[in-house]
Amino acid sequence: MILIDLPLGSLPLERYVLSQWPSSAEPDMERRRRQLAREFVGLGRSGRAQCLAKTHQAAVDQTVEALEIFSGQLYESSDAANRVVQALENLVDADTRSCTDRPPQSQWHTILAPLRTPCHRGLAIRSFVYHHFGVVWLRTCYDQGTEEAYQRILSDLNAEVALDFEKENILDDPDLYCFGDDWARVFEVIPEKLLYLTADGQEGLEESRKDAERLKNLQQEFMAVGNENLTGDGFVQPDAPALDESSERQDFRDKILDLHDHAAFNYLFVVDKTALETEEVLVVFFDVCGRVVRQARTKAENCEGLAGGWAEGVMRELPEFEEADIGSDYLPGGICGPPYVLS
Repeated sequence: MILIDLPLGSLPLERYVLSQWPSSAEPDMERRRRQLAREFVGLGRSGRAQCLAKTHQAAVDQTVEALEIFSGQLYESSDAANRVVQALENLVDADTRSCTDRPPQSQWHTILAPLRTPCHRGLAIRSFVYHHFGVVWLRTCYDQGTEEAYQRILSDLNAEVALDFEKENILDDPDLYCFGDDWARVFEVIPEKLLYLTADGQEGLEESRKDAERLKNLQQEFMAVGNENLTGDGFVQPDAPALDESSERQDFRDKILDLHDHAAFNYLFVVDKTALETEEVLVVFFDVCGRVVRQARTKAENCEGLAGGWAEGVMRELPEFEEADIGSDYLPGGICGPPYVLS
């Protein structure tokens, strides 16, 4: 496989940062980079697609075609590799022409180089070009004396099955991933990998439309079984009218599971301080905006079972999903939680 480098400013995160850099009011450059990276993730599939599709469509089509040819030749053709690089250079030029207020190219290295390390950018490139996605295993705690516990956890992991692209998907480096409890910072540096970003923004727009319609249908079904007097992890207030245990309550919980199963775009494993103390890793199911849909603790030996459940479309039937804690954004009153109001 021929490994290629891509011109600065050609990856999705970089394109967004350049397009929004002049309009950001944050004076501190480091905070501005992180803020824009979080904004990019938070746009969701539709927002990112709309933003990246502003470029002249011919340049996007050329890039998509070049990537398809390179893939079709199993990433072994140097001519196809050169064509990809040239297409992305043309895409960068098209971006520049379509966004006249973006910083001049002489400033791009100063703006983008500190955005992420060469290692992070390499992961982003391999995802963007070679579709090396899979499931990420992220270690965020490197406290003294924890290495033995970490190795015990790792020894119980069938990484080949649980993660796919095993060597690339185990993120274990104190210089790169010492995030502590703020594991979501990983979205700021490799959104291309976690969110499966591609060059074709129109594909994202179409998927977004399908998602919106499906979500609306699920919300309507949810409302049919109860949408008021709901709060907390169990979605039921102590003084709320009781739901019939044998039917209504189960139907209610099933609709919640349907919503969350649809919302979960992917998942990752986090080895944080709690995981090193309990030897139970955190599995986080997240949506297209990087928000937590559900999360739970599980033993490393159970991780390969999640891969099977995800591939077969039965994740909602696994205890790691069904019995998981619901993310704050999906609880009642949260941005993605009930009560739902449909237009």
